[in-house]
Amino acid sequence: MVADAPARGPSRSRGAVPSARPRRQREEELLVWPDLVFVEFISALVFTLTFVALAILINAPLQDRANPANTPNPSKAPWYFLNLQELLLHMHPALAGVIVPTVFLIILGAVPFFDTSNEGQGQWLSTERAWP
Repeated sequence: MVADAPARGPSRSRGAVPSARPRRQREEELLVWPDLVFVEFISALVFTLTFVALAILINAPLQDRANPANTPNPSKAPWYFLNLQELLLHMHPALAGVIVPTVFLIILGAVPFFDTSNEGQGQWLSTERAWP
């Protein structure tokens, strides 16, 4: 009766465990190391060399040294503050610097809660009752 019982667990020959996947599927897979890492390394090297070459070939001089006695006119904020600087030109500073940005951020945070109905959403599966 013990001889008729099916073998349990993977069969071992010389300590190796056979893979459950077919041999062809294993041969078509690419490993992360070294295949993907090598391609990413070459890409990073190409981009780095390109940017170094552009930095050497293109002349991008700095401005004069900072002089606190002579400020440039008009003094401009960094690009990410230009919208607030434009608001300051047309509105009261408290309104342009605090109230308008706060209202904008509150409205932006509330956008996901405007339409809570499920009507018109995409259908991901082939049947309407795919998810109970």
